[in-house]
Amino acid sequence: MAARFDVTVLEYATPVIEVHASAGDNFLGGEDFTHMLVDDVLKRADVARTTLNESELAALYACVEAAKCSNQSPLHIRWQYQDETRECEFYENELEDLWLPLLNRLRVPIEQALRDARLKPSQIDSLVLVGGASQMPLVQRIAVRLFGKLPYQSYDPSTIVALGAAIQAALPLTQ
Repeated sequence: MAARFDVTVLEYATPVIEVHASAGDNFLGGEDFTHMLVDDVLKRADVARTTLNESELAALYACVEAAKCSNQSPLHIRWQYQDETRECEFYENELEDLWLPLLNRLRVPIEQALRDARLKPSQIDSLVLVGGASQMPLVQRIAVRLFGKLPYQSYDPSTIVALGAAIQAALPLTQ
């Protein structure tokens, strides 16, 4: 998949932003969760991926992506297959079981970045999650379990990376 999971430990003291450590997984992102969920939806419906036409598959991915990022519990997915509406539900424990291999991979870069910064989770003042996967309630709950605090959520996690890049690009112009 094309996404990437990154963790950065930084210190922010206006106007200085100092990066203490970064770590990541080049092959882990929100699309991996979506793909795994699509596969399970098809399995539950006893439908082979190869029987879906291109528009049906695209529509299924869109339905799964929207449901994945919603705060629904249980996660409800309604999709079309051969002019028939299909539905399925996923409870949080089912999603955690399904995604366990991916969720376990989230821990590795988090622990690496903390080690590199010589910090413990309790020493982190604020937690900011960015990118598509950060919108998933289960990922947010995992972050709370790891850090013991709620992520800061006063921004759009899908656009904050671009905002950070714009700020970084503007810095030489203002100095």
